[in-house]
Amino acid sequence: MIRKTPRQLRQEKLFIPLTVNQEDIETAERLKPDWLDAEEGAIWDRLAPLASFTGRLTEQYSEAFAEYCCLRVRIINIRRELNKTGWFYVTEGRHGEQRKLKPEAMQYNDDYRKWQALSSKFGMTPGSVKNLKVVEPEEDDGFDAL
Repeated sequence: MIRKTPRQLRQEKLFIPLTVNQEDIETAERLKPDWLDAEEGAIWDRLAPLASFTGRLTEQYSEAFAEYCCLRVRIINIRRELNKTGWFYVTEGRHGEQRKLKPEAMQYNDDYRKWQALSSKFGMTPGSVKNLKVVEPEEDDGFDAL
């Protein structure tokens, strides 16, 4: 048997086909929290089977993944609102007219940072995939039977 280098194993992990099986879909449905609303549930339904397929969605991480979905919905909704109403407001002071970031925009930035951190933890960004630990299956060397 030809042993693969850690780099080869990591590269194989980077190019995972985007197809999931029925077991991954069932795992995602089983772990889906009942407190997600419709929009958050739609994000879960789209991404959780893939996270299960890649081994990143387990029972102990399902709450964190649910928070990922909640943050994604909040980011989308805040961004829609800011795109309609604008990201800044204008004030007049002793230094003249000043443009300031709306509180909603600051909340967007804060939520985006949280979402980005969770994205990295679940290996959902190109840069974070290569940092995930690759576990090689153990080979039976025959000494366990002795």
